[in-house]
Amino acid sequence: MKSIRILLIGLLTFAAGITFVVNAQSNRSEDRSERTLSLASGSSFSVENYKGRIEINTWNQNQVKIDVVKYVSGRDSARRQWLNEIKVDFIESSNHAGVKVKYPNHNCVVCFDDGIEESGVELRIQVPRDVNLNIDGYKPDMFINGTHGDLHINSYKSDMRIQGVRGAVHIDTYKNRIEMKDVDVQGRLYIKTYSGEVDANLSGIGSGATFDSYKGDVTLRLPDSVGIDLDYSGARRGSFNSDLPLSVNRTNNDTIKGTINGGGSALRFDTYRGSLNIRRR
Repeated sequence: MKSIRILLIGLLTFAAGITFVVNAQSNRSEDRSERTLSLASGSSFSVENYKGRIEINTWNQNQVKIDVVKYVSGRDSARRQWLNEIKVDFIESSNHAGVKVKYPNHNCVVCFDDGIEESGVELRIQVPRDVNLNIDGYKPDMFINGTHGDLHINSYKSDMRIQGVRGAVHIDTYKNRIEMKDVDVQGRLYIKTYSGEVDANLSGIGSGATFDSYKGDVTLRLPDSVGIDLDYSGARRGSFNSDLPLSVNRTNNDTIKGTINGGGSALRFDTYRGSLNIRRR
């Protein structure tokens, strides 16, 4: 009898677990939509999204296609309210297009439970290859692939993957990881981060590069033949390493100045306790 009772308890516990999983999976709601905007090659496109995901790929059309997925999990009434209140605005003019997500603002000072467990908006966007991008997002995951034009990103803690991009690059963020792969810098490269990690595989540093990092680690993967004028400032807790031969002109406890392959574009790195690592590509 005791063994039967234990078996019944086990079965009831297992069944309760299954019910919980099903309920946890079924309390997510989504709202999907699509929008197409006209945008000539060489124009600019802007994105503003607080959280979720921003994904940008290219295609051979003078249009922008935007797939929007709003998602939310939590109590049923809260989900319906959130989906009803969130707005997505679109901008379209002769030389500029854009999308902006407006999130609900309930002006809550201390919110213990608003019924929302997770929410955000995913934007999957196709743009002409030749386009200048301006992206603003507090914490959405970002993926930018194959654009030819200037790229400007402002964020707080987004993970970023940037690949196959050609143009000037300007990134201002606070933390999390920036991964750059097969990027051809045309113009200047500027990255500012407080504690973020940067791993950049580049064909070169364009007309010059600046990295400003309080305690983040930066790894640059560069061709053997790249010419660089280095200006490194790392305080006493920063570190510098290079696989490429460096001819040092001046060094002390805080700074290193020198050239790689006889000099070339200026590379400036300023940190308090981060690191700069130059690796062979």
